[in-house]
Amino acid sequence: MPGQLYLLIIFLFLGLFLVAEFGCNPVKNTEKVTVRAVNPNANEDVNRVLGYLITLPEKSDNRIISGQNCCHGNEIIRCFDAYVQKLHDQTGYWPGMIGVDYEYTHRFTIDQLHECNQYLIDYWNKGGLITINWAPHNPWTDNGTRDYG
Repeated sequence: MPGQLYLLIIFLFLGLFLVAEFGCNPVKNTEKVTVRAVNPNANEDVNRVLGYLITLPEKSDNRIISGQNCCHGNEIIRCFDAYVQKLHDQTGYWPGMIGVDYEYTHRFTIDQLHECNQYLIDYWNKGGLITINWAPHNPWTDNGTRDYG
């Protein structure tokens, strides 16, 4: 337990210092994109995000995008306020990226995922980057994501 607490303190410490203001969203940038995704069907948003990420190591500052996991499915409603909004209220900064897992804890309904997506879409439209992960339950046993049959 003490080791876990120590790690939590380190992550909280880093989280407070490695934050980015909204505005990191490269889709809002109107500069011409020179980097192209391998997939020829990728839209310009994909190419702009890829181009932005590739340039981070070359920058002299603002080279890190901090992120915050906002729990699973529509749990984002609670987690966004507890982690993201509270961070902004205390520091004036937003994480550059937020993310959720679509399943992991349990199977969410389409309506619950729609609630989740509204938060993600809003964050994207305000300039933040988003990530979505899906850790499905074992379909043969339904004993969770770590059940190997």
